[in-house]
Amino acid sequence: GAAGEVQTLQATLDALEQDKSSSKESAEAEVAAAKQETEDVRTEIGALKLRVDDLQHQLTDQEQQAAKDLASAQQAASEAKDKLTKAVKKGKSIEVQRQKAEEANRAVTS
Repeated sequence: GAAGEVQTLQATLDALEQDKSSSKESAEAEVAAAKQETEDVRTEIGALKLRVDDLQHQLTDQEQQAAKDLASAQQAASEAKDKLTKAVKKGKSIEVQRQKAEEANRAVTS
């Protein structure tokens, strides 16, 4: 009778309470998992940012190295040009001296 119904209702209430607490636990577990996933993604993004920074530094270093290489190549070219100019002048001066020597030689022999 009534006592049995009360017991059944009590059992139903107990079951509902248990369901409620277990679904609360599973909801908490899902929230915790989502938080963990968010943390993981943040960590991953942080690592990617560091990688990008690192690559940008490498690029900057390579650009600086390329600029240095270019500057030293230009320096070498400039020095080579100077040497060439000096050699040409020296050649001309030798040619002038040779001509003078020939003229003097002619003057002596004639």
